[in-house]
Amino acid sequence: MEAAGITWLELADLQEPGCQSFVIDFKWREATLVEFFDNPLSSTKSALAKVEYEVEPGCEWDSLKFRTMLW
Repeated sequence: MEAAGITWLELADLQEPGCQSFVIDFKWREATLVEFFDNPLSSTKSALAKVEYEVEPGCEWDSLKFRTMLW
């Protein structure tokens, strides 16, 4: 909760007209993380996270997709 609060405060400080900010939560299954940390040579990728944002206020929307890779 503390980390989330700090993140939101930092985003609020950066806010300016026309700026859109998003916080994305990347997720892994618990078993996947256990396997990743048990094997120093392994890699893993998060579930796909999608963010929709307004291109033109009141008109057009677009989306971005993100995935975090860990090696």
